Amino acid sequence: MHLKVSTYTPRFSTKSQFLLMTPQSSAKHRAFSLMEMLIVLGIIVVLTALLFPALQVVIERGRNAVCVGRLRAIGAGLLQYTTDNNGKLPYASMGGTPARYWFDALNPYMGIPETDFNRTEPYPWQLCPSKPFNKYPESNNRRQAVGYGWNHQQFGNARSGAVRVERLLSEVTIPSRTIIIADSLDIPDALSAIPPISQNRLLYSWIVNLLAKRHSDQGNYLMLDGHVMAFKGSDIVAPAPGTGATIPWWGIKQEY
Repeated sequence: MHLKVSTYTPRFSTKSQFLLMTPQSSAKHRAFSLMEMLIVLGIIVVLTALLFPALQVVIERGRNAVCVGRLRAIGAGLLQYTTDNNGKLPYASMGGTPARYWFDALNPYMGIPETDFNRTEPYPWQLCPSKPFNKYPESNNRRQAVGYGWNHQQFGNARSGAVRVERLLSEVTIPSRTIIIADSLDIPDALSAIPPISQNRLLYSWIVNLLAKRHSDQGNYLMLDGHVMAFKGSDIVAPAPGTGATIPWWGIKQEY
């Protein structure tokens, strides 16, 4: 006996009939409405506003770490300079034409073989990452707009003519508490000098308002022994103008 197997193929007269027989997904796809989009954007804006201050703190910590690292490198370069110059520290201004400053003296110890006196901006090692470089009129005077200042009150401002008595490093009795270089400000000096960049390369110590506080209301200070510490202006001990001889060294308060 032979069984006859018949095959049945459904035939649809129209496409719509076929679609009715095809299983459909139960999920319905639709686009976001305008209101939903606005709600999502609002949430993103709020989260960004909440996270932005924390992000700024992280960025500043990174800049502060770079600043501290640069000051430590400057300290190492300064100690090498004194070794090569019979234990003598440079002046804030070394005299000559064109004028040479303390950072010009340290350039060879910071990877700059020779200072370009026509340069119109500081070298990278001379700038604190948290201090914007102010665009003074195009001039080689702009190279004085450095981010760190020299303690000229105690270690000499200018050297000229026959007066060439540099401070000896060995004269400093407590180098770990003696400030030599620190964050400086970008404001006119006490004599309202023009251009107002003359103060950038110096520390004007006797007025707290003239001490930099760009790192979370503090400034970074390099001590003569090479270590770096952060202080507020009120943490600093400094002589008033004209009284430098009565206070041997300019440094930090006793409690530190």
